[in-house]
Amino acid sequence: MKTKQECADEIKSEIISLLISTKRKGFGKLIPYIESIGYFTSPASTKYHGSYIGGLARHSLRVAELFSEHLEKLKQLNNVPHESIIICSLLHDLCKAGAYIQTKGGFEYNKEHPQGHAKLSIRLIEKHIDLTELERTIIKYHMGYYGSVEFSKYKGEYGLDALAMAQEMKIVKLFHWCDDMESQFEDLHNNPGKKYAVCRSINNSF
Repeated sequence: MKTKQECADEIKSEIISLLISTKRKGFGKLIPYIESIGYFTSPASTKYHGSYIGGLARHSLRVAELFSEHLEKLKQLNNVPHESIIICSLLHDLCKAGAYIQTKGGFEYNKEHPQGHAKLSIRLIEKHIDLTELERTIIKYHMGYYGSVEFSKYKGEYGLDALAMAQEMKIVKLFHWCDDMESQFEDLHNNPGKKYAVCRSINNSF
């Protein structure tokens, strides 16, 4: 059985390999950048899902698995470029890199971290690579309804009307579903034969 560090190294290697495979101009600078801001060591949240060191990277890779799997099941693979599946899945939560601080009681939000979620991810990504309009839309609306009320009861990154229009694109709605399901059901899929198979560790978690 692999150690936690071996699993973390395997996930990191797989993510880097997938990003390089897109051949998108700018990844030569983006990959060192995401490593420098803590992408591979950050949790995915403070307590809700992936709240452990490396949780963000693992969550992102598992979203890639789910998104690819369901695009294939729904016969939609031809409607989404392979590189877009990789870029959206692996980088949609780049905003969370460095967003949390580990304390004795667990993880807490880093007050020095820039506020924002999907829009922040897009800004960070586009410092180094260009996104297509489809990729930008998928990432922007990946939180679904939650993104419309994320920062308060009345304030989010977009309104419900904008979300409804975006989700007329079935691909946008599907990506949100994959992200949401992975975050709520961490053992939703663990087939080692999957294209983007994620390393399993002790007790099925890190």
